[in-house]
Amino acid sequence: MQIKVYGISLLQRRNKLTLLYGALISIIMFSACDQKNPYTGLNSPPQIPQAIYPAPDTSHIDVDITFRWSGGDPNSGDVVKYNFYLQANNPSPYLIADNLTEARYHPDSLKFETTYYWRIIAIDNNGSRTKSPVWQFTTRSETNNPPFAPIYQSPPDGADHIAINQAILQWSGSDPDSMQSVSYTILLDINNPPQNVLIAGYDSTTLHLPLLNYDTRYYWQVIVRDIYGLETAGPVWSFLTTGRDIFINDHFDGYPVGPYSPPDSLWLYSGTSNSAIQIVDHIYYGDAGKSCLFIDNSIESSNYLAASLKFPKTIGVLEFAWRVDHSDDFLGVRLYGDGIDTSHRGPQLSIRGDSLAYYDQLKNWRKVCDIDSMQWYHMLIAFDCELGVYSIFVNDKLLIPDATWPGKNIDKIYYLYFLTFSNRRCRAGYIDEVMFYSE
Repeated sequence: MQIKVYGISLLQRRNKLTLLYGALISIIMFSACDQKNPYTGLNSPPQIPQAIYPAPDTSHIDVDITFRWSGGDPNSGDVVKYNFYLQANNPSPYLIADNLTEARYHPDSLKFETTYYWRIIAIDNNGSRTKSPVWQFTTRSETNNPPFAPIYQSPPDGADHIAINQAILQWSGSDPDSMQSVSYTILLDINNPPQNVLIAGYDSTTLHLPLLNYDTRYYWQVIVRDIYGLETAGPVWSFLTTGRDIFINDHFDGYPVGPYSPPDSLWLYSGTSNSAIQIVDHIYYGDAGKSCLFIDNSIESSNYLAASLKFPKTIGVLEFAWRVDHSDDFLGVRLYGDGIDTSHRGPQLSIRGDSLAYYDQLKNWRKVCDIDSMQWYHMLIAFDCELGVYSIFVNDKLLIPDATWPGKNIDKIYYLYFLTFSNRRCRAGYIDEVMFYSE
């Protein structure tokens, strides 16, 4: 028998309530599945910093030190900063620097023969902190030993036939004091012992030399220097570059004194009004002889002495001597490719009043050195068209090892010009002992 309540049986009422509860639970579960996990997005603390240098429990550490450690944060996008703690003889070190953005720190010089304690606290942009362990190390003794003498490897001492564009020096060096780095000073000279410093503060043990001169014996030496200034010099070694063939050799001694009148077709020459080229015997380079004088008394005038090379060269050397008599005189030299225009212009040097300068690939004048009037300068230009560079030697000293030129279409040098400029004066400029040579 069914019991009815207000026209609805008890069983029917129970079934409806069951369906209602089931629907309500389904709605709650569905809503819960659509909600964000409350545990995602929580901030994790920074990673525990780990010592990189100095390593924990090490000794003989140099007093000039950069501390390094690892760090970071597991939360993408979090920014971590570091507090650096350091103190001598105290396992609870003081705060030295805070809010460091890099995992490194270079303090003031430490004390010798001292035990130091240090630690790092990492703090992210949410304020979470992570502490490292406390590490310790001991600095080295105050006694500093000089570096070991360098050991040379290449080229062999006394080697010959070294190409002027392929000379490579190699050596090894070290220091008896643990963990101490060294640097090198390389001397290169045509004199023995060498005095010319090619490079200082060099930290590699291989050096590709700049373009050198032909048929020349070079002396080289390496000096090792530690971070405290103690030095040890290596032995003096030497090598000989390859020989040369001379294509131009003119000292102007066979010319008559007076207006320039070439005895052969070596030189082409030209001038404008208020300019002249003369042979003189009262001023010359060396002990005796003659020289070629350029006179350009007007800013609008100019003149030149030019030679066309019968055998154009990719690698070669132009050697000459020149001087000017006045502090505002301008005198130049240019080497060209197979065209006499800017796009074929190679090495260019100029005495520009009281200085010597070269014209680089960006068409800027770059100073080489100061120039005194009424003084001869022995010049040497060693060029390599494949590399697009040349070396500039002044009085046998290499001053510019990697000069560039403005021309872009040069595979060989075809022409050389000595000249004055149409926008500058040269009341008295001299050239002498002009030589061009190559292999």
